[in-house]
Amino acid sequence: MKYNNEKIYIGNIVKRDYSGIDEIIKKEYLVYMEDEDMFMMVDDYLNYVFESFYASDRLSKEQLEKNRLMAIESLLPYKNIKNNSLYVDESSIKLLGTENKKVK
Repeated sequence: MKYNNEKIYIGNIVKRDYSGIDEIIKKEYLVYMEDEDMFMMVDDYLNYVFESFYASDRLSKEQLEKNRLMAIESLLPYKNIKNNSLYVDESSIKLLGTENKKVK
């Protein structure tokens, strides 16, 4: 599937432990971050965008950079998964609004 950064997706967030064993943590709404080719949970995305955009006049340059780095750290890969990390199970990713529809 080709992902679009203007759409909202839903998918399973999975934790892979040190030994490579996976456990589904939760189903989450996701935004595709095209430049990084990763996903970000909608809540994290909105926090980053609103704080950076609407509070940018009150935040120092250092705080804005810290916010950007925190946003990058919250990115979730769907490929090239490493042990001891969270990721999005690619087979679970669906376009929001289509997750309950049967594919013909």
